[in-house]
Amino acid sequence: MSRSRRGVIIGAVFGLALLALAGCSSGSPSPAGTSSAPTSSTAVAGAAWLDGGHAVAVVSMGSSSCIPAAGAISASGQKVTVEFAAPPANQACTSDFVPRATYVALPDGVNPAQNVQVTANGSVTGTVTLAGLTQGVATADQTPTAGWIEGMQSGGELSAGAFAFVTWGSSTCPPALAAVTAASASDITVVLAAPPGQKTCTMDMAPRAAVAVSPPTVTGADVTVSFEGDGITGSTKMLGTR
Repeated sequence: MSRSRRGVIIGAVFGLALLALAGCSSGSPSPAGTSSAPTSSTAVAGAAWLDGGHAVAVVSMGSSSCIPAAGAISASGQKVTVEFAAPPANQACTSDFVPRATYVALPDGVNPAQNVQVTANGSVTGTVTLAGLTQGVATADQTPTAGWIEGMQSGGELSAGAFAFVTWGSSTCPPALAAVTAASASDITVVLAAPPGQKTCTMDMAPRAAVAVSPPTVTGADVTVSFEGDGITGSTKMLGTR
């Protein structure tokens, strides 16, 4: 699948399972009620490389059930602009305040080996710069990938060691993040749990971006991320820098 065709599915609803930000490595979301207006911040919290440098995750803070959707995506050289739409006004949103990741396929012509500046407009605003990848990761289409979240503000809401990852499947039934474990300083395992069995899932194949936090024992510069659970398997090298 070419990068241009990837853009066809950008408007899909991206599910995500999230870690609480207290440095916890269990990955279980905090309990939350619902409200008609989500708690949110319009500022970009960071960004991460995904999909071998063909896409990025733009991270924002707010309700885990009302993730901003990426609309129009354009590029001028290495500067990428993304228009974000807010959820419908009548959509009920959980009242939690967590990092949400939106998958953004990069337009053709953007070189992942060079620094990329991403500017968000609309319901998410701000600019973040990702350092160019020193070593690209060749990936097949629709395989899970991960990248360190870069551009975080000192003293911000994101925890040290935060990373984004993407899995592929039904846009309405993303897997839940059960745990993040580490076998060594350079090996992370993301454990995924299936959505409730009674939930009806759409038959599309979409990227489901999520945010997690690596255990504090992970200090290596060359980190491998493995996935297991919910029928998702595979390993990938962590993209970007901490």
